[in-house]
Amino acid sequence: VIFERQIGLLDNLIAGVVLTLTFAWQIPLILLLALKLNGILAVVISVVCNMGMMCFSAPRAVWWLPFAIPARMMCLILGILPNGLWAEDISLFGDKVTIVSGILITLMMYAVMTFCCGKAFHRQEA
Repeated sequence: VIFERQIGLLDNLIAGVVLTLTFAWQIPLILLLALKLNGILAVVISVVCNMGMMCFSAPRAVWWLPFAIPARMMCLILGILPNGLWAEDISLFGDKVTIVSGILITLMMYAVMTFCCGKAFHRQEA
């Protein structure tokens, strides 16, 4: 209402599902970092990587970097740039193939990170 543009309910639901899928791989990564380093340091590393890569990599050709994928997906799904402004031409960011490939990349990262995290915590319990 304030910005004279609104995002539809279906687009919001799709964006929520895509964000959940594309951020899920970071959970085991941050758990591993917290195990190896420190919990506070792991969160700081996560924030720096997320903010830095989202702002600088998502609008460019290196969108496939894992931390930048969620922001790139929001450019395509909601038409919002990583800085929160409306994207004037979302066709510059790709198409549905980009969304599918971004989700597949992060799901593979999730599988790898979950396996590594499971091994690390299994060794800790034994």
